[in-house]
Amino acid sequence: MFQSVLSLPISTSSQEWLVRSGYRTLADIDDADCEDGKGTTLQQIKSLLKAHPEPNRVTAWAHIQQRRSQHHFLTRLDALDTLLGGHGLRLGSIVEVLGDPGCGQTQLCLQLCMAVQLSTLTLGGAGMNAVYVDCVGSFSATAAEKICQGTLDKISVFRVYAAHELIALLASFDRVCSRVGGRIGLLAINTVSWPFLASFPDSLL
Repeated sequence: MFQSVLSLPISTSSQEWLVRSGYRTLADIDDADCEDGKGTTLQQIKSLLKAHPEPNRVTAWAHIQQRRSQHHFLTRLDALDTLLGGHGLRLGSIVEVLGDPGCGQTQLCLQLCMAVQLSTLTLGGAGMNAVYVDCVGSFSATAAEKICQGTLDKISVFRVYAAHELIALLASFDRVCSRVGGRIGLLAINTVSWPFLASFPDSLL
């Protein structure tokens, strides 16, 4: 019920209208009176949400089997690949990398953006494209060219500054993938916490 309106399966313009009108969560919409001056638009949005199907239910066993069938790609960093069991990263998985500023997170993200593009048969890659979300302004074209070695045209870079921008990007990621073209094998976010720290500087994040 406290799901952000920015993650709802509606158009970006409708999401922006909700935020401007004071509706921040799904609970706000459910509790709203459609008889006020905003009623027509709000009723249309409610109808869209009712028409949207619920997420598919899967059993835990089916989830395990799906994970086992997913492919991996090597990071091309021998020590890291060894640490990951010799298989690299699994497509479809979520990996969080922690470390102090300057520890090499940006370089690792760029390395993975390059590795996921490599040939599946000969180089242990996935033959897929990458999306790089720069939340801190650390993306360097010079560093990317050095690490990615001619594969920059298959890396789509997005710069976000605030939490609502990141949430909106992730909520509409299917449309993003369609727009950038090709099969997306990696979404690298550097650094996921920064937009929230910037948007809520007085919080305990």
